Amino acid sequence: MLVKLKTDTVLFIAVLLLLAASAVVFYFARVEQSHQNTLKDKNEHKKEVLINSRNLLNELLKNETATRGFALTADSAYLTQRAQTLLTIDQYYSALRQSMQEHPELTNKLNTLDTLLKARLSYSDSVIYLRQKSGLIRALAFIEKGSGIKYVTEIQNIVAINDDIENSFLEEETKQNEQLLALLKKQFHTSLAIVLLLSIVFIIIGIKSLQNKRTNQKVLMYNNALLSSIVDAIISIDESLTIKKWNKGAELMYGWKEEEAIGKKLDTLLMSQYSNLNPNEIIKLAKTSKSVQTEISQLTKANKRITVLTTASFIFNEREHLGEIVIVNKNISELRELANNLETKVIERTEDLKKTTRLYAFISQLNELIVRTTDRKILFQSICELAVKHGRFRMAWIGLVDETTGIITNVAKAGHEDGYLSVIQSVSYTHLTLPTNREV
Repeated sequence: MLVKLKTDTVLFIAVLLLLAASAVVFYFARVEQSHQNTLKDKNEHKKEVLINSRNLLNELLKNETATRGFALTADSAYLTQRAQTLLTIDQYYSALRQSMQEHPELTNKLNTLDTLLKARLSYSDSVIYLRQKSGLIRALAFIEKGSGIKYVTEIQNIVAINDDIENSFLEEETKQNEQLLALLKKQFHTSLAIVLLLSIVFIIIGIKSLQNKRTNQKVLMYNNALLSSIVDAIISIDESLTIKKWNKGAELMYGWKEEEAIGKKLDTLLMSQYSNLNPNEIIKLAKTSKSVQTEISQLTKANKRITVLTTASFIFNEREHLGEIVIVNKNISELRELANNLETKVIERTEDLKKTTRLYAFISQLNELIVRTTDRKILFQSICELAVKHGRFRMAWIGLVDETTGIITNVAKAGHEDGYLSVIQSVSYTHLTLPTNREV
């Protein structure tokens, strides 16, 4: 009774020490997580500043593009685009201004940025006014002075300075956090080592008092290995793969009765096909790691091939010599077929996404080409080449229909024609109602 009480007390103290160790781990984990969250928030702030900076510069570039587009074409659509950029420029600039105000050393730069941004937008207003009142030549002459580029360059410099200061501030914060975390880790390791050492001492004492209960441990492990999954096939073999035991689960899975399987070679009976590990490799790994798992294709008595998940475990006898190999097989044929179907669908979906991406890229470049090109012949040819090169079309062409004859005249083409256009040109479309000189 005294021995039992002593054992219980020792184990109780060991449990308390382990709980204390868990509390130490939890406490330091919370502290470290708090510092990590703080650093993460600062990183997010930095990313937000950088994004606002890039977006502001991008919107200024769009504003410049719209202004120049109107100056060259007098198309009111560019004025609409420019008006949209003014709203986004104000949005991104407000966010950037707020981040710059957090750094006193950027106060002067902030005032300069205000002036430059107003001057840049005023410059765009002047270009539009000259185009509307004085015509293309005066507007182009004003653009060639380079004031707009100068303003944008100076704005870029100020934004770059702000980015550098944000980076320096974050690096300093990161360095301080790392030093603090290093100190916390040192304290954590010291505290945890003391608690764990005491726990180990008391656990060892408790284990020694319970060694008399370990006599039948290997027998229990053997039984557990055989009965861990009674619904699956449990097969016992020796190193030559000769079947020694064959349970009911194996009979149901393969169709062979126990008396038919005992004494047969496993691979010969089930016509096993190995995809990853061969039998020798499985045995070698199982000897070192005690257990190994792999997939094998096997044949049932009904001549049906199934895929099984095989777990091979080595069972040693009382003298620590190899007794036998216990194999637990689980039929995963349906799961494997489902996985293969899913993989095929993923591949098909990936190809569809690639095609969509290429088409989107083609449309985007097509819009830019229409804006830049004024010569219709060059535009048609460029569209065809763009469709073949970036849209990955085999052949692209543009034709004009003569309203009188109904004959198609090819005006641009690219890619592998293979005589296709010669056939199209011989077809009349006079029965169709098509506007004159419209592209087909």
